[in-house]
Amino acid sequence: LFDITDRKKETEALQKAHETYRGILDSINDAIYIQDTDGTFLDVNKTVEKFYGYEKDEFLGKTPAFLSAPNKNDIDYVGACIQKAFAGTPQQFEFWGIRKDGSEFPKEVSVSKGDYFGKEVLIAVARDISERKRVIDEMLVQEHRLKEATGLFEALFDAIPDVIGLQDKNRQVLRYNAAGYSLLGITHEEIAGKKCYELMGRLNPCDICATSEVYATGNPALVEKYVPEMKKWFEARSYPLFDDNGNITMVVEHLRDITQQKHAEEEKTR
Repeated sequence: LFDITDRKKETEALQKAHETYRGILDSINDAIYIQDTDGTFLDVNKTVEKFYGYEKDEFLGKTPAFLSAPNKNDIDYVGACIQKAFAGTPQQFEFWGIRKDGSEFPKEVSVSKGDYFGKEVLIAVARDISERKRVIDEMLVQEHRLKEATGLFEALFDAIPDVIGLQDKNRQVLRYNAAGYSLLGITHEEIAGKKCYELMGRLNPCDICATSEVYATGNPALVEKYVPEMKKWFEARSYPLFDDNGNITMVVEHLRDITQQKHAEEEKTR
């Protein structure tokens, strides 16, 4: 007869330790891979199985090569990252995997040197970034569409032969279209901080100005303006622009040169 009580306790302790390790490893939502110095898988958690659709035993004894999506990864770069990680410098890189069903997906992988039951190993932690990629791609598409729309707006804005200007409530000019800059003989840089009447060589606002009326009423306005400095008549249509709270943010002023029309009307009355 041999007393094996201590041996049984040790066996039970080891079993409990293994179950605890396994439970912790499999409860992590990120994929965990443990590889030896040759890159061979020694262990993976449940998330890895979910990622790829393989059972754990199908990973063991293999390298990440069989999980690499064709023509999607720079294998030399990944290998260099692994070597640096084994040398003691943690690394991070992107890796495209291919599932058992043939579908491909991107992962963000962090690798670092570790210890696995007395063996020097590489511990890789991976996260599926498919959703992040999708959101980024959508943002890039939207940004591209916005640039196209902005370019189209700018082209249309500058193609309008009448003067279009944007003013704030202090009559400070925010911008003109090409016709506006041409009429005034100035550039966009020269309007900075200037009020509309200052750009026409006046010290005070025009006698007839719809901007104040638009801000006061919130309604569009139509007036005729004679600018003596230019010896021209203008038909000015002003429109308010509102923010989401219903506050007027700026006024769009549409100026049309009606000088010839006015002269024609004068001729008729003579």
